[in-house]
Amino acid sequence: IAGEPLNTISSYRFKGLSHEDGRPLFHGAEPDREEELDALYSTMSNEEVILTVMERSGTRVPVFQGGLANYVGFRQFGLSFNLTFSFGNKVRLLRLCDESNVTPYPGMNVRREFVDRWRKPGDEEHTNIPGLEPDETAENVWWLGKDYRFASYDYYTLYDYSDIRVVNGDYLKLQSLSLRYNVDDAICRRLGLSSAYVSLSGTNLFTVANKKLRGQDVTTQSGNSPTINLSLRPSYSLTLNITL
Repeated sequence: IAGEPLNTISSYRFKGLSHEDGRPLFHGAEPDREEELDALYSTMSNEEVILTVMERSGTRVPVFQGGLANYVGFRQFGLSFNLTFSFGNKVRLLRLCDESNVTPYPGMNVRREFVDRWRKPGDEEHTNIPGLEPDETAENVWWLGKDYRFASYDYYTLYDYSDIRVVNGDYLKLQSLSLRYNVDDAICRRLGLSSAYVSLSGTNLFTVANKKLRGQDVTTQSGNSPTINLSLRPSYSLTLNITL
């Protein structure tokens, strides 16, 4: 889009959940406004319709990235670390309304978020997690087959690409940390060694990020996938180095 930053995220505008069946609703795509919206959109170009229905939620490209590495030594001890950070971008959360979640079979596992889903009229006042797909009619949307097109999927799929599923992608990560002890020269001579040291190190130790990510790794996982994979896990190593 002209005038917008590179890799801008466009999102459907979440309006809330239906009081009747808990399906997600969106501004500019409401089923109870079909005639009004159809008359309006029929006079507009497809690009104008898209710009009306969707909004810009930010950019995937960080405004500022960097790192900080340092070494601190005291007597026989040495401590080194590497911090990385990124600020100013947005991240789309992993897809929530995959078919296996909104139309599960008995015995199937679903995402934990669905514990807080819409279950009965009134629940829309205190949750934004849609209810299970009530029936196949939930997949019928009024804009399919029109001369204009702003979406080719049902309301549940729109939910995954809505503004409510976009969060700040800022993070601060402790990339590595190493603590080293250099054995005293006097001790090394008594042991017949030239030098020796012991070090304990770790990588990917922790990440400070938006709590709505729920463990989604902002550097490796995008919102195009419904699958929650393990983020980069911490790893540790203990080293003993001896020089004769």
